[in-house]
Amino acid sequence: MKQCDAPLQNENHTDEQFVALIANAQLPMISFLRTLLRYSGDVEDVLQETNLVLWRKRHEYDRTRSFLTWACAIAHMQVLAYLKKGSRDRLESMSEQLLQALAELASDRNSRMDVRLEALKECVQELPEGHRVLLRQRYRDGGGVSEIADETGRSANSLSTIFYRIRGALKECIERRMEARKA
Repeated sequence: MKQCDAPLQNENHTDEQFVALIANAQLPMISFLRTLLRYSGDVEDVLQETNLVLWRKRHEYDRTRSFLTWACAIAHMQVLAYLKKGSRDRLESMSEQLLQALAELASDRNSRMDVRLEALKECVQELPEGHRVLLRQRYRDGGGVSEIADETGRSANSLSTIFYRIRGALKECIERRMEARKA
């Protein structure tokens, strides 16, 4: 579960928690908006408007739902409003139906990514502690294979093989979990 999808901690969530949700959703929302708008300036304008609407509607957010899904639905409405008040050439370039289809595809992709991320977290927890430590050193701390090899007293080649096997095990685990969720 992405941090931006985590439920707020209590009924009376703080403004700081909501700001964190908005901040953590910025990159996914930019990706979403880029699928709907042609120009980067338009993306920036709609993102700013979306952030304002999210803030104004913060008390309407249903904590049981994905924040990103809610935010993207609002962003979609902002795109429609932006295109309606914008120049006609932008509006002519995409029909509302196409825009709706793209919005649904992007929303579905975000939902699938949320499910895959949750599966990844579960699979990482199933790894032996030593493998989790190596993953933290490599991906969270940003250590290179050579650096980690020096720290652990292993050769870089053996460490590369271990990472290859860990990634393979995680891939298989994620695929199994995704299949199980479909059933």
